[in-house]
Amino acid sequence: MQVRRILSVLILSVFFLAGCTHIAPYNQHAYEQATSLKVEAMTLVEKANDPYAEYEKEIEEFKIRMLKAYEYVKGIPKNIETADQWAILISEKGKSIFGFLKFWQEKTTVTETFVAEYKKEIEKHFNKIIELEAGKIGSDK
Repeated sequence: MQVRRILSVLILSVFFLAGCTHIAPYNQHAYEQATSLKVEAMTLVEKANDPYAEYEKEIEEFKIRMLKAYEYVKGIPKNIETADQWAILISEKGKSIFGFLKFWQEKTTVTETFVAEYKKEIEKHFNKIIELEAGKIGSDK
């Protein structure tokens, strides 16, 4: 009976360990994308006191780079948490960069106060992505 119990625990342990999801290993390209797009996003947000139309082409190109980064990160196996954070940033709802850009487009210009507040939120989302990726360094060993 004791042997049967030990064997059952061992089998369950193997299934449990096999079912555990591990995070994706550190990805230098994903890290570089996150840091450079953060700088671009912060720069764009600071321009929101000017009319949206003046930056429309720049904004559209930025959005494409953001979508490419999201697709890249989403395609990395075991990278769900990071991909979820990117999904927040590209959502037009909530305090995301795409939400801000939509608001800017609708209002034409944005006040300094609104820019300052929104900038903190967008920076927080980017920092979470950067921290998630940086936290993977050494975790794949």
